Amino acid sequence: MRRRARVRDRVLTTNLCAGCETPTGITGHTTSFFDSYPKQNVAKAREFLEEAGVSLPVRFTYGYATGRGAAAEETAQLETGGLFKVTLKGYEWTDFQKRWATGKLDAYGVGWVADFPDPDTYGAPLVGSEGTMNTGYSSKAVDRLIRESQRFADRGEAADDFRELQQVIADDVPVIPLWQAKEYVVASADVGGGQYLSDGTGVFRLWRLGWI
Repeated sequence: MRRRARVRDRVLTTNLCAGCETPTGITGHTTSFFDSYPKQNVAKAREFLEEAGVSLPVRFTYGYATGRGAAAEETAQLETGGLFKVTLKGYEWTDFQKRWATGKLDAYGVGWVADFPDPDTYGAPLVGSEGTMNTGYSSKAVDRLIRESQRFADRGEAADDFRELQQVIADDVPVIPLWQAKEYVVASADVGGGQYLSDGTGVFRLWRLGWI
């Protein structure tokens, strides 16, 4: 999908295009998807599908949680070029969660906010064989890299494992990262610690603030 247009037209300057499933600012971040797919190539995608003996257009249902995201725009982009015919289906949030957890959705769009700023929270839950997203994806290489990365107390030492993992995901494409939210912190000159307030988890570190 045209991720740059998705970010520019729908969410303006409040988000970044995502180059991999590990976001900017987290240990081991790369641009594996951008590097592997620098531009949209409908002809190449058609060639791959035809070589695999897939009838075109590929028909599937795209699920989303009502009131969240921009599923209509994502569907329109998927249908560009005539390779896909998408049926868009919205669900109430609790019902949506149950459906993806039980594998009842062909494809779906969902946001992910980490519980803590560690690259493993974007690895094992999203693309591990025992992950919470229930995508049906399983890779021995990915599971091995996840296990190896978890050995290191110093998370910087796990960076190479996460970089390799992200390239495997870009090659296999079990998920497609679309965008990453930006966060802004505004503080007056009298307040110190503003640079430590947010770590990307959605939880403010208010205890790091103080008067100067």
